[in-house]
Amino acid sequence: VQTCALPIYQIRLPEEQMNQYLKFRQEEETCQENLSRATIQLESELRNRRQKFITRQEISKLSPDVPVYNTVGKAFILDSVPSTVEKLRNDLGKSDEKILSIKKTGVYILGKQDDIRNQIDELLMPYVKK
Repeated sequence: VQTCALPIYQIRLPEEQMNQYLKFRQEEETCQENLSRATIQLESELRNRRQKFITRQEISKLSPDVPVYNTVGKAFILDSVPSTVEKLRNDLGKSDEKILSIKKTGVYILGKQDDIRNQIDELLMPYVKK
C-alpha cells in the first residue's frame, strides 16, 4: 500500500485576510452542518414515504367493505378502505412535496458551500507559493 503525502503549506496572512478566512471557514462549517441536517431529514422523509406507499398498496388489495382502523394517538378510529387509501394518497403527495423541498435546500446549500470554497481559494491564491 502506497501512501501519498500532500505538501503542507504554512501561510501567513495579514490580519484582515485572516479574519476574512476564518469567517469563510465558519460559514463553510455552518453549511456542512446544515447539509447534514438536510440529509437526515431527507432520509427520514423517504423512509416515511416508503412506509405510507407500502401501507397504501396493502390496503388497496382489501375489499372496500373490510373495516380499517386508523390510529390517532392511543385510540383507533373505524374508517373505510377507499377513505384510507385516499388519505394515504394525499399523505404521499405531501411527502413528495417535502422531499422536493429538502432536495432543493440541499442543492442550495451545496452551491453556497462551493461559492465559499471559491472565495477561500481566491483569498489564499496570492499567498500560496507555486
